[in-house]
Amino acid sequence: MLYCPKRTRRSRRVALYAALLTAVLFCLPWAKNALCAQTVKVERSARSRPDWVTRVPESDRRWMYFVGRASGEASLEAAEQDAAADAVAQAVAAAGLSAAFSYERLRSEAGFLLQDRLVLSGVARLEGLKRLETWYEKTTRQDAGGRKTAYEAHLLVRLPQDALEKARMKLEQESSERISRAESLLDQGKRMEHEGDIHSALSLYREALEHLGGPSQAYLPEPSRRDELARELGGAAFHSGLELRTLVLRFDSSDSGPFPEVLRQTLYSSILLEGFSPLTDSAAGAAALPRLRAECVRAGVTALEDGFKVCLWNLSLQLSSPVSGEMVASFDYTAKGFGPDETRATQDGLRKIRLETLPRFARELRERLDLTLGPAPAAGDKFFFAR
Repeated sequence: MLYCPKRTRRSRRVALYAALLTAVLFCLPWAKNALCAQTVKVERSARSRPDWVTRVPESDRRWMYFVGRASGEASLEAAEQDAAADAVAQAVAAAGLSAAFSYERLRSEAGFLLQDRLVLSGVARLEGLKRLETWYEKTTRQDAGGRKTAYEAHLLVRLPQDALEKARMKLEQESSERISRAESLLDQGKRMEHEGDIHSALSLYREALEHLGGPSQAYLPEPSRRDELARELGGAAFHSGLELRTLVLRFDSSDSGPFPEVLRQTLYSSILLEGFSPLTDSAAGAAALPRLRAECVRAGVTALEDGFKVCLWNLSLQLSSPVSGEMVASFDYTAKGFGPDETRATQDGLRKIRLETLPRFARELRERLDLTLGPAPAAGDKFFFAR
């Protein structure tokens, strides 16, 4: 029998094509099932997007228009609420008003409404905000992992032009009232201080500072009046705080980490035992009170010849004015901890700071202030001094 190379090659090609065809026919049902398993269904509130979704209507002499948007929400209500919040935020930004807003919603047969009760700075209200139209899109995806639904919502909102001016006028009125109240408290504090009642004076100064700290102060018609008053109140509160040993604790972080938690309570207790009144940053008028900054740094660990470890700690404490930066007192300490390993050497250093260094600092700070200002008056005492 004669061997024919061409016939052999042809037979091989036929076999290859047959194998490919078999593979395709075998995989086709699987591919079809995989494609069918991933379905996407889209539902819309209207067949086509309204023009205002992509192009916000231009404002006129009477109305301002905004379009709030939200996407990727699990429910239509959540999408509408987020879109409404977006529209309100745009209205506030357009008015130049920084506001923490909340608003009540009403549901009726007419649809979802934004009730005209946008609260600005806790007092003034932006009235007349109204929802005009809503357009939403619901996308449902079905795959092997289950069904996922996401909503996209767009809200067209209208706001009267005169509502912005009314809100500004209310905020300016509130600002002026706060300023007047702070000035009155400052005058009362000065009288108490003149009579030697430093405790009452400081309470009045701190209350006045809280009045100045209202968010509506951004809308003062005369900001220089507020700034001058804030400087005077800040100086009075700072000096009265020093007299009464009332200060704010501030713990700073360093390259080696935050201020050790085990030392925070010890510092608080140590200065408390020496007659100080430590406060937190959230206390009334804290921004003007004397500030005690504490920083604790682990400088390193060194091995000794006998196998022990020594851990070096650096502690820095500074009493200053948070407003002017005036430094009242500064203290720096070093503590060494020893132990058979790094962990116990570190713990020994912290123990020495807690039991020796911090009580020593509190005592030295009290002695320095007593030498400079005289002893701090007790509550109810009259204390006369020349500043």
